[in-house]
Amino acid sequence: MDTTVVTDASTEADVDALRLAISATRDLLAQTERERDALGDWKHRAVNDMATLSTALIREANDRGWCSEYDDIVASVNENMNVLQLTERLRQFHREVTVDMTFRVTRGLTIEARTVEEADDIIADDLYGYMADAVSSYDTPDNIDLVDIRQC
Repeated sequence: MDTTVVTDASTEADVDALRLAISATRDLLAQTERERDALGDWKHRAVNDMATLSTALIREANDRGWCSEYDDIVASVNENMNVLQLTERLRQFHREVTVDMTFRVTRGLTIEARTVEEADDIIADDLYGYMADAVSSYDTPDNIDLVDIRQC
C-alpha cells in the first residue's frame, strides 16, 4: 500500500524515480538469485558428469587391462585441470601382516583351592575365563608358565 503524500510536481517526479529504482533493484536481485541457482545446478550437474565419466573410464581401463596406462594418463590430465578432476583408480591390496608382541596383563584373583598348586591349575584350566574382560582376544598358549601365574 502506497501512503506517500506528494506536495509538489518535483517531489512527485522524485518519488516516481525512486519507485522505478526500487523496482529495478528488485528485478536485478531476482535475476541474480535465478542466475545463482542456475550456476549451483550447473555445478552439481558438472560434478555428477565428471563422476560418471571417471567411473566409465575406470571400468573400461580395468576391463581392457590398461590399469597403469589409465593411472598415468589421469595423473597427467589432472595436473592441467583447473576445477574438476578425473577420479583416480583405487585398488584393493591384500597384505599379510605379522606382528610379534610381548605383553603382560596382571590381575589379582582370589581362587578357592586346597593348595597353591591346585589354585594355579584352576587358573591354567580356564585362563581365558579369568582374563576375558582384561584381554579382548587371547589364545591360550600351550605352555603356561606357572611362576607368572603365582604372581597374580
